[in-house]
Amino acid sequence: MVLSVEKAAVAVTKDDGTILTTFNLDANSYKELMLEPFRVYKIESSSGSIMVQSGAIDANGGGGYTPCFLVPAVQGGFVGTFFLTKSLTAVGGQGWDSRRDYGYRVEALEDARVQVYDLDTKLVLREFTVKAGTGVGIRPAAKAIAVQSNKPITLSLVHNGSIEMTRPLTSGVGGEFSGYGNGVMFMGIQSNEETMIYLPAEAYAEAYFLTSAETQLTIDGEAHTVQAGSSYLFTQPGTHTVQCNQNVVLQINFWPLEPEYQGLWFTGTAIPSIETVNNNPTVTITSLGEGFPMMYIIAGAGAAAVAVIVAVLLIMRKRGGKPS
Repeated sequence: MVLSVEKAAVAVTKDDGTILTTFNLDANSYKELMLEPFRVYKIESSSGSIMVQSGAIDANGGGGYTPCFLVPAVQGGFVGTFFLTKSLTAVGGQGWDSRRDYGYRVEALEDARVQVYDLDTKLVLREFTVKAGTGVGIRPAAKAIAVQSNKPITLSLVHNGSIEMTRPLTSGVGGEFSGYGNGVMFMGIQSNEETMIYLPAEAYAEAYFLTSAETQLTIDGEAHTVQAGSSYLFTQPGTHTVQCNQNVVLQINFWPLEPEYQGLWFTGTAIPSIETVNNNPTVTITSLGEGFPMMYIIAGAGAAAVAVIVAVLLIMRKRGGKPS
């Protein structure tokens, strides 16, 4: 799925040089693509900034594995006021499974008013307030959505970690389940920026804070010194506030509490580079509806490519005739 931050002219080229397709998108719109596996594609915009997202939100036809990932903000990094991502709808496709403890989760450092828009209709799907230091779960019924707020938030797709049994385990008979939470998620934490994180409450969870320089890491007000080229392991479930004086890459692993001694089952992930954590794009955000006042977002170095679990999102911007 190509999600357009700004009005963009997009071309998709296969690794043999064949131009697969070209199309134009308005700001806050999208196009779905079906690409052949095990090939390499170049997706470029000759004008405005775009994001590219791949992978399914709900695998196995409504049951089984739930891919989980953190959504990068349009402004860069993972803390922001505007997000674009795919979602699920029961209209002409598969919807959210009501038996499963999963969905998008919005976390806020301050009281934040949040609006969720359907990118097809541009109508508000949800409007709510997230209290400071807490999170709210949502399941927007749409193919693709925009999430905008008046205060910085973080957005993730996450399963809370439990297993939902549709037929319980009995002696000599295996159980059936509708889904479970199990996966690996990555995000970048920018230096000197307060960031909210969430570790699934009904799971074994490991949060590894990975550093390239000696870092002062503060979690919920408690300070830790992390040496260069090492990591700090944090395992307390729930919502937490994090701040650090150097760029950090956070890796979150989680799996269900029962049965014991299981491994991680996930579809793969690309690991973001710690050197690009602070690279933010220069984009113009177009607010949806009445929304909140949006200004030009001016940031430093160019657009960073961030990859998370089965969702790969890139922000690309033309510079000197070539996309960065």
